[in-house]
Amino acid sequence: MLNISSCKEKKELEYFWISSADNIHFDTIHITSIRTDSLPSGAKTIEYFSGDTIAYFVRMDTLLGSQTNRFKNIDPSLRLYSDTLIISGKDTFWIFKYIQNEDVEDGGKIHYWEKNIGIYSVHSTTWPGLIKLQTNDTLLNEKINLLIDVTVPKFFIPKQNRGRF
Repeated sequence: MLNISSCKEKKELEYFWISSADNIHFDTIHITSIRTDSLPSGAKTIEYFSGDTIAYFVRMDTLLGSQTNRFKNIDPSLRLYSDTLIISGKDTFWIFKYIQNEDVEDGGKIHYWEKNIGIYSVHSTTWPGLIKLQTNDTLLNEKINLLIDVTVPKFFIPKQNRGRF
């Protein structure tokens, strides 16, 4: 008797920041790990470890948040300026948009946060270009790309890469 079995090995999830300001040049930064802590108040601390460690503190109940980059000794505040609910098939996403440096000419940034994914995209308030979270999980990337397509203004997404970038 011949018995054939197969075991599909589950790969560890890997994360990357992918950025582009045009249709030609892309930059990829490997995120070595992500740590999330949830507090009783509903606040979350999310740390993205790469060449620079960036930690976000988001708190939905006070509509405030802050971002910290430990290696550059900065702590610019984030202000929640928009939230929306997106339903796609069986998936429901509650999106929070935070603005950073809103009073700085050409220095503002928008950060998009979803409670199960974390920060999934960042862009300038002024210039085209986008930073987005991607993984080695095709289904998760499809969800992130969908969220970018429906939440990020098209001006910031490189034209040839809308829906794919």
